Amino acid sequence: MIDRDAAPRFAGDQLSADPLPSGWRIAMDMVGDAVVLLSLPEFELLDTNRAACERLGYTRDQLLSLEVDEVVP
Repeated sequence: MIDRDAAPRFAGDQLSADPLPSGWRIAMDMVGDAVVLLSLPEFELLDTNRAACERLGYTRDQLLSLEVDEVVP
């Protein structure tokens, strides 16, 4: 699934910090493959799963603070 609208989602009147709909966080973390969610066309790292963090050797916060070219040269 590709969501080309990477704009933040609203939950009521509050801006949701999690770019994934409810329940997707659990599903993403259950996948054995590394998954990274990017905004297009900016290629900003929006989210990642546990497998990506483990394989790349970063915490989630560390990985999300990087630029794409720092992760994939």
